[in-house]
Amino acid sequence: MINRLRLAFTVTLVILIVEVAGGLLSNSLALLSDAGHVFTDLVALGLSWYGLKQTQRPASFRMTYGYHRVGIFVALVNAATLIAIALVILTEAFRRLAQPNPVEGGLMLVVAAVGLMVNLLVLFVLRGNLGNLNVQSAFLHVVGDTLGSVAVIAGGTTILLTGWYWVDPFASIMIAGIIAFGSLRIIRESVNVLLEATPGGLDVSAVVRSMYGIPGIKDVHDLHIWAITPEIRALSCHVAVEDITVHQGAALLSGLNKTLEEQFSIGHTTIQLECEGFNPNELYCSLGPEGQHHAQVHAH
Repeated sequence: MINRLRLAFTVTLVILIVEVAGGLLSNSLALLSDAGHVFTDLVALGLSWYGLKQTQRPASFRMTYGYHRVGIFVALVNAATLIAIALVILTEAFRRLAQPNPVEGGLMLVVAAVGLMVNLLVLFVLRGNLGNLNVQSAFLHVVGDTLGSVAVIAGGTTILLTGWYWVDPFASIMIAGIIAFGSLRIIRESVNVLLEATPGGLDVSAVVRSMYGIPGIKDVHDLHIWAITPEIRALSCHVAVEDITVHQGAALLSGLNKTLEEQFSIGHTTIQLECEGFNPNELYCSLGPEGQHHAQVHAH
């Protein structure tokens, strides 16, 4: 995937140069808006490239989870950049709507058509590994740019046929809306991961019911489910069981982890077994000096 990002970066740099030149020569805000988006594509692809390389670094005594969340920070920065560029485009578009400027529709159309072909090539290159939020944010940049090229082509064609110059800033507003809509989703997902919220689409009550379905489990409490990245889900909890041997406890943990992995894609668990004299709290606990627990048994 790193090699694909490198190729996409190079191709995108070429189209940036073409669109800036075409936008200046044709006086098209839509083309220049698209070029601004292409520039953020370059930043996004470069950051995604860096983020993927970081996730390959091994865990250490300082970074016991490794560097997986570098990609989440990259996705958040990419999405925030997209929001900023969308606001700039909207500001200029509304100014031009109030006072439309002459636009060279033919040149606008040709440059946008070239941009569309290149964007489709980049999308083809990036089509794999879209489960990764970092790559997904870079892919979203290019999707928005592709749709922007389509909007510019439609605008250029309309200007050639009708002479309606207001279509150019109107196309820019459409591009900005597309960019902002996708960016807000990436920001929401990134923030949820960084806040260690429950992974999207995961039914916690179903997880608990499944755990209670394991023979020997009497109670589940102090439950936490979060995502290190959208692809890596983690769980920690306390499980009350009957008074059993260490061997029986290991077998129970093995079955529990198999269930969590197969049914809910939770592959990293930390589960504490408790038996006589346990004092269960609520299913979810509030972290604090009185609520902190230690001496956990790690089950992978």
